[in-house]
Amino acid sequence: MNIWFRSCPAWPWPCRASSAAAVAALRAAPATTSAPLPPRTADSTKHAACQPDQVNDETPRRPVRVTILDSSHNPPNAAHVALLRAALQPSLARASANEPDNNESDAVDAVLILLAVQNADKGRLAESDLAHRLAMMREVALDTHEWLAAHAPAATTTELPSIAVATTDHALFKDKAADVLALLPPSAHLRWVLGEDTLLRIFDPKYYPATSVADTMTAFFDATRSTFLWARRPALPIAANVDRDALDLCRARGFVEDLVLDPGVALAIRDVSSTSVRDAVASGEWAAVERGTVPGVTRYIREHGLYGAE
Repeated sequence: MNIWFRSCPAWPWPCRASSAAAVAALRAAPATTSAPLPPRTADSTKHAACQPDQVNDETPRRPVRVTILDSSHNPPNAAHVALLRAALQPSLARASANEPDNNESDAVDAVLILLAVQNADKGRLAESDLAHRLAMMREVALDTHEWLAAHAPAATTTELPSIAVATTDHALFKDKAADVLALLPPSAHLRWVLGEDTLLRIFDPKYYPATSVADTMTAFFDATRSTFLWARRPALPIAANVDRDALDLCRARGFVEDLVLDPGVALAIRDVSSTSVRDAVASGEWAAVERGTVPGVTRYIREHGLYGAE
């Protein structure tokens, strides 16, 4: 696992709510795409968008809940961003309500925007493509950081999820989870943000010829301390090739949770995908591109002529 960008030097520990000027300073900082960032060090370095606590790895800390947006990011699209924001809404609600630190609310949140550079079918991502993907993922991280700061309470001491951009060499969820957990304290809980298509593929029996889907998935959730956050399209039936019993069992045990989108947001992203964004770029339909991704990604695609952009 390599980390290429952090919104806060203390990731996965929290950021502080920041001003618009501080967020702009973070955006103006140079991107890191030539080499991974070094491991987190014990310091209290002031940062453009947050002031992390003094890091002391011997001090007991609260549990960490890491929300993971795992995708090919080719390019990142508005549907994935909408799912990530929906997953982070409870963090903002807790901050706004100033809830006491007890039970589940005592966990701190972090965000990981993840890319698997090794694909089981397509091989390893070329270095030039990797650089572009990382730059666009950084734009999503900055956009998410700005969104969190804009929707947080005004108090400057409000803790907000810190954000990192990372790559992994692993294509399978169980291996990705092990890679992520190696960076985190033992109490960490992984929350994978998934669209419906991805989750249903995971519960397709054809990928489990030697064992049952239920046994494999429950073992995965137990071993990796993971939860899948599932954004279901209610109007569509679940595909016939999905093991419904295994899916229902995992939902009943809390391993798979429904991620509910605002109806207006759900309508806006209904037809959005990375493919639709690439097609819109190739056709010069920039209004559709702007609807299909965040402004920083649109700007990056234009500046670097990706996907046939002029």
